[in-house]
Amino acid sequence: MSYIYVANGAKKEKILFKDAIEVMGEDIIGENLMKKFGGWPMYSKFFDNLEHLPLHLHLNDEFAAKVGQKGKPEGYYFPRQLNNHPGYFPHTYFGLNPGTTKETIKKCLEKWDKSDNGILSLSKAYILQVGTGFDVPCRLLHAPGSLLTYEPQFASDVFNMFQNLAWNKYIPRELLVKNVPEVFREDLDYIVDMIL
Repeated sequence: MSYIYVANGAKKEKILFKDAIEVMGEDIIGENLMKKFGGWPMYSKFFDNLEHLPLHLHLNDEFAAKVGQKGKPEGYYFPRQLNNHPGYFPHTYFGLNPGTTKETIKKCLEKWDKSDNGILSLSKAYILQVGTGFDVPCRLLHAPGSLLTYEPQFASDVFNMFQNLAWNKYIPRELLVKNVPEVFREDLDYIVDMIL
């Protein structure tokens, strides 16, 4: 959550940044951003995980609109001055191996509540190097590694997990269908179509 402080007489009050934008958006971020995006379009964060995150994707505008959201492209940068320890897994999985079929992915997803669905074996891990980064477009499966990462991204929280077991912990199926319209939550064809 992002907050700003505003003067209210002699005292300062803390309010949500999004609430301030709703009331005074043009005064705070300008007319152009308000007209084009209806609010603050981007934010950034640092994440510093000891382990890699599970394989997931972020929707593009077309799929995100079906659940009342906006797409979420993002980028990663691994700053030299903040990476004094690589964590347990300084690699990031991206995409699917060449030749991976829709049927193979569906077989993985069918195993969700039975065993490790094995989807991570359909992806390739890339060694992370400090001072570099990646563009992460919408609908690209990825499992971010354990280097401290600066992440600029579109201001949206749409994601769907595709890996059901990470670091010996099961991931609830609800996270696979988190941003899937209710009528398609059992439709593996629809779910697999979300992947590039």
